[in-house]
Amino acid sequence: MGGFFVYKKYHFYNLAVYFTFFIGILFPYNLINMRLIFLSIILSILCACSSSNTSEVSKTPEVEEILETKNVSEKIDAIDAEATSKVDIKEAVYTNDSLIKQKVKQLDEQFASTPFYTFIGGQDFFIISNQKITGLHEIFDGKNLYGLVNSALQTLLKPEYEKIYNPNLTIKNCFEIKSKGLVGLFNYQTKEVLKPQFDYILPASKSISNIAYGYKDGVWFKIENESLQNAKKVNDYNPSGLLKSISYDATKLSDRMMFYSYANHSEDDPEEGNGVLINPSYIEYFNLMPNEYYTDIIISNHKEADFGVTGAKVETENEKSLSGKLKSFLISIYEEGISGRGYQITEKQLVLYNSEEQKINAISLEKHYSDPSLCNEDNFHFLNDSIYEVITHSSEFGDDMETPYNFATKYVFYKISPRGEVEMLTSDRVYDFTKFIYIDESYFKGCFVKNMKEGESSNEEYNIWQSDYLSIEDLDIMRNEIFAEYGYRFQSEKWQKYFSNKKWYKPRYDNVDDQLTEIDKANIKVILQTKEAMQGKEEEFTKKRPSTYYAAG
Repeated sequence: MGGFFVYKKYHFYNLAVYFTFFIGILFPYNLINMRLIFLSIILSILCACSSSNTSEVSKTPEVEEILETKNVSEKIDAIDAEATSKVDIKEAVYTNDSLIKQKVKQLDEQFASTPFYTFIGGQDFFIISNQKITGLHEIFDGKNLYGLVNSALQTLLKPEYEKIYNPNLTIKNCFEIKSKGLVGLFNYQTKEVLKPQFDYILPASKSISNIAYGYKDGVWFKIENESLQNAKKVNDYNPSGLLKSISYDATKLSDRMMFYSYANHSEDDPEEGNGVLINPSYIEYFNLMPNEYYTDIIISNHKEADFGVTGAKVETENEKSLSGKLKSFLISIYEEGISGRGYQITEKQLVLYNSEEQKINAISLEKHYSDPSLCNEDNFHFLNDSIYEVITHSSEFGDDMETPYNFATKYVFYKISPRGEVEMLTSDRVYDFTKFIYIDESYFKGCFVKNMKEGESSNEEYNIWQSDYLSIEDLDIMRNEIFAEYGYRFQSEKWQKYFSNKKWYKPRYDNVDDQLTEIDKANIKVILQTKEAMQGKEEEFTKKRPSTYYAAG
């Protein structure tokens, strides 16, 4: 705008002179005319004075850009908060605002770098660092400390903190701040600091309010934003109400978003979203998002970007009360974006809250980086209060000799302790459900896919074999690996050769019946009964058929 004003003043001076000249010609002796001439002369002198410094300079684009920055910079302190609040803040983010650039440049001269800025209630705030940031991968590498500067370039927080989070994500009017692995708060209105001392901070409700709760050493503290330092220990706080209603969408926080200060889009380059979300401490503590932070969120008014995160959210479902004072929640995590081509990440986490010890534990159950369009029968449920079962799909097998499948239904089990601690159960067995639970015939059903070898089908469109049931060969592997795990010395050359390729197999005994568990014995019986039922009609069970599958890419 500054360049525009200079241009207008220069031409307004010329117009005033022309106006005076024509008035004199048309009405040389009129009294009104004399007054107009007098006013025109005064006006032309004023305009000439105001533009005298600029009219002598050649108006190249470079000079006008300098003048524009100078004029805007000189006027910023005169703009009051009410006027600023009327600006479309979200839109201003993407205009390469010269004022923001100018302030970032000034701060970079005072501090090492200014990686982020944000807008709150008509004001802008800047995150400054004690280290030079040359790449986004360096932002939280443990070497950098961060501080906060306001719109008037006054230092609110010295660069002494490991992390400063987006504002208003746990409690109103506050930034979360982190030091030595612990979290505190800074109220940007009252300038009050609650020194970092909590493992994480939870909002008091689904909608961010004036109250939050900090967790430290098994104890909850109530925090009110009007008096942060008066955080008080509470004995009756139960976060399960909040946990079961968590709904957090990273791309719908535009009024609380931060932005990367050094985003510099060239006309011919792919455009990236430059929204930055540093997830709140509770999301970070429980690792509820695929990434620790985002620096490329595409918000609603800027959808033309070629790269960036277009969706990232957390939602809670399936609340369940277990024995004792234990509650469980299944949390669904989803992210999608654009990176050359679209991508999706889905994840499920099991969260358990022990109300007696006021302790929360969380564990990631499964993660998928795309929709494979095959074997999509994911299922999550408790078999009982101590065993959690996940039915998912896996492409881990690949060329592994243990199974011929490239995609296959997979069972994973987690042991839940009475205190809410979670442990994933593991085994050397391929079909390890035979070790942990009593199975029935349903565990042999699923989605089983293997690549088709060249020449196996006359139809060139087919490239995979797909089955709905395990084969007799699979059942034989399942049964014999139970004996192999206990060190059984096989008499058959086939199984000697098969298990000799397993690093875990140590043949030691001619009979291991006395080592088998009751679960082992019951499951061996189910396997043999099913194998007998399949004899002579295996294809009726497996429904093996040619099909076509092409992954995106």
